[in-house]
Amino acid sequence: MRPYLAIIKDSFREAMVSRTLWVLLALITIFLLFLAPLGINERPVTRYSFLDFVAPQAVVLRIAHESKAPESTPAKRIWELLGKEERDRLETLADREQNRQQNSSVLVMLMFNDLLSNRELYQAEYWKDVSLGKEAQGLIAQQSQNLSEAELARLNRLLLDAAFPVEIRPGGGTEVLFSYLGGEVPFPVPGSRESWLRYLLSFFTDYFLGAVGVLVAILVTATMVPRTFEQGSVDLLLSKPVSRSFVFLAKFFGGCAFVTLLAAYFIAALWLLMGVRYGFWHMKLWLCVPLMLFLFSIYYAVSSLAGLLWQNGMIAAVITIVFWAACLFVWIIKATVFEGAVLGTQAFFILVPSSDNVVGVQPTMSFVEWRESDRTWQSVKDPTTVIADLPVGMRFPMLGGTMAPFSAGENHLVLVTAQGIVDYHPDSAPDLNQPIDWTAIKLVGPPMALKTPFSAAMSEERELAIYDGETLRSLALKDGFYAVAAERKLPDKQRCVMGYGGDKIVLAFADGRVLFVDAASLKTEREFAPGHVGTPRLAFASADGRYAAVLSHDKQLWLYDVKNQRDVSNTIVGQGSVSAVTLYGTKLLVADSFTRVTEYNLDRLSVARQMAPALSWWEWAYWYPIRGIYTVFPKPGELGDLVQYIVTEKDTGLTPFEDLEVPQQQLNIWQPVWSNLIFVSVLLALGCWYVSRKDF
Repeated sequence: MRPYLAIIKDSFREAMVSRTLWVLLALITIFLLFLAPLGINERPVTRYSFLDFVAPQAVVLRIAHESKAPESTPAKRIWELLGKEERDRLETLADREQNRQQNSSVLVMLMFNDLLSNRELYQAEYWKDVSLGKEAQGLIAQQSQNLSEAELARLNRLLLDAAFPVEIRPGGGTEVLFSYLGGEVPFPVPGSRESWLRYLLSFFTDYFLGAVGVLVAILVTATMVPRTFEQGSVDLLLSKPVSRSFVFLAKFFGGCAFVTLLAAYFIAALWLLMGVRYGFWHMKLWLCVPLMLFLFSIYYAVSSLAGLLWQNGMIAAVITIVFWAACLFVWIIKATVFEGAVLGTQAFFILVPSSDNVVGVQPTMSFVEWRESDRTWQSVKDPTTVIADLPVGMRFPMLGGTMAPFSAGENHLVLVTAQGIVDYHPDSAPDLNQPIDWTAIKLVGPPMALKTPFSAAMSEERELAIYDGETLRSLALKDGFYAVAAERKLPDKQRCVMGYGGDKIVLAFADGRVLFVDAASLKTEREFAPGHVGTPRLAFASADGRYAAVLSHDKQLWLYDVKNQRDVSNTIVGQGSVSAVTLYGTKLLVADSFTRVTEYNLDRLSVARQMAPALSWWEWAYWYPIRGIYTVFPKPGELGDLVQYIVTEKDTGLTPFEDLEVPQQQLNIWQPVWSNLIFVSVLLALGCWYVSRKDF
């Protein structure tokens, strides 16, 4: 082994004396010194943005209407604090039908942001009928005059959110303010300080080191293998009793010394910077060093084989860069063009059973229904007819992130908000593409102050279950009003999605754990270990409580037979491409492969019918040549998913939203590792075979 170790040792020595290495190390140092003055400060969410208003025109109408009412309400208090000019603008906007939505957003945002610094906003008599959380009550107890500017802004934000629970997204959570050399960026971004630190670690490691660093390393090391096996150099080396294949492998592993030193220095410096500057000591970051070495070895395997064949470092570098571009091109065609712009817009994310037909809702908010006569999906001319025919208990998650809307039959919805439960019963069927008509809303439940994001589920008997990360509640409906039937504290404090059917409540947590809870007592009847399913997006329970289903962000459907206590997920076709699920009565609807919908009979767990149109040209191209090429092609670029997983400790893409029902990109973690490992092994085997038979 001594000769081969000597070759590896020489490669390390060659890397250490390389001017390029020292230039790159100096550039890394300068870059991190440039990054050091960046400040990241976390604070509770205060100021409003356009995204916070679900129905701004409803806010305008409500303030204008209640300004003339004799009762003391929050809307009336806001009117009293407005100046004459603002009142005139608000009344003008309330009387105008055209462009109300756009103009209302601007006016309400500016008006509410001005109110955040007003110490006279809170008067007890105006908020006597509004449920306020512990945080707001604690700030009120300190009295507004004693509050700091930040505390006052937070209190007023909580007051306004509580006053308009349907029209405004709750300002729960935190936001981050960036600063540099003491100067603050004026626009805060949602999220926590730790989540943004993880994002920056992932970004710099993946793009700065994984892209720029690896490409530079390819250019520097491209000449190592050709120079080793050129005439004159190889003659002396092969005159010794050594194996040609082992010499090639030793030179390959020795060539990795350059990127090893580069990655180790970058990760060590970044780790120290994050720890010393921000107090964030992330030990798993060190796993990125061998991962970056593995990423480089993929490209270096191409460079080494090309260097053997052509005996030219420049040609080896060009071929490697062309290979990198080809990998990027294949990924863009598959993920961005086909799965994103073309076929992704046709995939169903909601399935609606309508009478004896099925309606699919696409990401563009297009409603299409199945036509059996020609086996095609056709546009629904009037979507309100679909909404009017929704089965009781079905959730329609498109009225905004501030609420959980459920079909309650008889042409109306029940909305679970952070402040309470309201009945939404307009004169006609609700149009989900239009703002909520606040005049058609009536409180039908006890006041609540739920932590956001919360989860909720409704049974076919219109009973509710709500979990806000701390307390699980079941609410029974009596005489048109909801009352808390049972309540239980859970120690988990995790996000979850819920399903409610029969006497069972299903909770699927972010860590992959699933609970079956008795609806009456809220006692846990069965629990599955963490990681049993992927990160959940939706959960369901059949009306008789026999089946539970969890759809995860990796498009896998977990189906469990509660009665017989067995996993029956293998009966579902299209696993890995499931985009929507609906469980109603004794039927299960599953959408997969973009536009195919399969209806299952749960009594016998068999396929009742399948709604699958003929493949379009785009679908044929995706499922056959594109998917085939992608499967056999190496995936070096997708190792960035593993970097992100190591740094963020999440198997879904980074998003500022904490709501699990918000669609998230499922990271492809381990499949690229195996495909790339096979690719590197094949190229090295070809290099060994070639060098052992070439006559030098």
